[in-house]
Amino acid sequence: MNIQDYKITIIGDSIPKGLTIDDNLQINRLQTTAVKEIEQHYGITINNKSVFGQTLQRVYDRSMVDEYINTINPEDKNVLVLSIGGNDADYDWIQVGKTPFEHHSSKTDYRIFKRHLADITQKLLAKNVKVIFVTLFPIHNERYFYNIIDKKADGVNVLKFLNNDLSNLSRHQELFNNAIISNALKYGCDIIDIRSIFLDAINYLDYCSQDGIHPTIAGQKHIADAVIDYIDTKHPVLV
Repeated sequence: MNIQDYKITIIGDSIPKGLTIDDNLQINRLQTTAVKEIEQHYGITINNKSVFGQTLQRVYDRSMVDEYINTINPEDKNVLVLSIGGNDADYDWIQVGKTPFEHHSSKTDYRIFKRHLADITQKLLAKNVKVIFVTLFPIHNERYFYNIIDKKADGVNVLKFLNNDLSNLSRHQELFNNAIISNALKYGCDIIDIRSIFLDAINYLDYCSQDGIHPTIAGQKHIADAVIDYIDTKHPVLV
């Protein structure tokens, strides 16, 4: 059995799609992406169903997993990679900036996020789909705040909401990342940990776009290397 025998699909957000945000808040497509690098390395085609701004909440509400299950051949070796969660952890910063002293939930409430993860995982496993989770690309607090949030919302008020502590951005994202890991461990699913390779990189800023939430081309290549290492050494059943 080798990786060419598997039918691999990714449901994800802008990172597996290979998109980023420039200084004018416009969406840009990177010429080099981790998914393309992996496809070229193994000579395979990956069904990349990633979308900019995608959330687990939207995937759940639109029954995208049911749609995926209805399209697969149960006789195939089906693999679904879920690379999602960063947008769920994010907030509607414009609304936060308008009412910083009111309660604001992230785009997906943390408790609901965990329930959706569990429901989706159970549904896929029941159909004998191999589920692989990807950890979240780490936020750079200052870049994200000053280059993105402060440009589209009332930054002064957003800072009030954050209790003048920008590290609340990355801590809140970490909460969702921990939920992904916990869910994968609970159901015996594999995890591709891209987060750790960036947290461990002294030159992390070379890998992080100026928007603070997307990898650069170098970052995309770093992700590809991590996935290839996972396939070749940590999960030999796929090769």
